[in-house]
Amino acid sequence: MISTYRHLEFIWRNLLWKIGPLLFRAVALVTKGYLQDVVFSFAPDSAAVELESWIEAATKSGSFSRAEFEAHIRDEFSTYGSLMEDMIQMAGFTIQTANYYSKVQAEFVCRRA
Repeated sequence: MISTYRHLEFIWRNLLWKIGPLLFRAVALVTKGYLQDVVFSFAPDSAAVELESWIEAATKSGSFSRAEFEAHIRDEFSTYGSLMEDMIQMAGFTIQTANYYSKVQAEFVCRRA
């Protein structure tokens, strides 16, 4: 589980792990981009409940063990929607569409600013 003390370092990890590829895409793309990623849209104070629910749903099918999925969540460096939107804009994109189709996934259609 993601604990509260990790949130600040979490933000910096995201800046390094997420903004770099976004900047690369900004240079490579002429006009438009699409990004789909694990993005949290729940409130930080409900993270324990929401992540537990996601783990239960993901491991129910048997595709992942609980330990594998917990490790994936821990090591993925996923972020909250507001931070992802800021990173997209910092990378030189304007967000045309933000679709949060679950509490843990989102897709963005962006245009180079």
